[in-house]
Amino acid sequence: MKVRIAALLVTFLLVPVLYAQGEQAPDLGKIDRTIKKESAYAGKPKYCLLVFGPEAKTRVWLIIDGDTLYVDRAGEVAKVQLPAMDAEKDGPIAGSRQAKIGTVKEGKYTDLTLIQVRPRAGFLPKTPDDHDTARMLEGSTEDVFGVEVAVQGKKRFIQVALADGNGVLRFAATAKDAPVIHFDGPWAMGLHPAPKILLGNVPADLKACVGTPGLGKGTFAMAIYEGLIPAGLHPLAEVTFPGKDGKSLTRQFLLDKRC
Repeated sequence: MKVRIAALLVTFLLVPVLYAQGEQAPDLGKIDRTIKKESAYAGKPKYCLLVFGPEAKTRVWLIIDGDTLYVDRAGEVAKVQLPAMDAEKDGPIAGSRQAKIGTVKEGKYTDLTLIQVRPRAGFLPKTPDDHDTARMLEGSTEDVFGVEVAVQGKKRFIQVALADGNGVLRFAATAKDAPVIHFDGPWAMGLHPAPKILLGNVPADLKACVGTPGLGKGTFAMAIYEGLIPAGLHPLAEVTFPGKDGKSLTRQFLLDKRC
């Protein structure tokens, strides 16, 4: 869906409802971030908090310390040795790796996976795709992370957090500043990471996704919803364009194409 966009405000008028009407999302900013007993780290650890379920009662800490991943499930800590980075010869990404963490809650949350992506220092984009990826990485050489899980319910589906309309997922230097990813929570509409929106007549793609909002950049847990949402159900985006005279112009666009 290409829309000519100028510093726009987007709202969604139709949201697929897969959970009970009136279900309220928990306040992720008030979640207890206490870690009962931290490990003896070799370097400077980085933190991310995962919460699961409509009320976010199941919680798991992911803590990266160099090539070691600590998985803290309510004080029970598993130590995972991360594989070497798979190097890429060119492009905006220098290397990547992933680690299978396993099951969080038997029969409910399985195949938890960590993804780590390392941007290439000093990369100069050559193609439109390179420009888009480099822009999404925010010009930083700091590693980007992704977290994926399979949710077992009436229909099995995958949720993944990596990048969203606010930016990319990066772990924090302290537990109190850690991003919070919410899996299997109340659903909402969110924006895909997109090319930079510029003033003027340059078209841009407006891409939306269904998932659970988190706390922090890149924490929107997008659902891979093939077969989960009826094919004929499409969201309606209401786009507000600011005018030079202070007046705004509002238009509606049906997002009837699926990625």
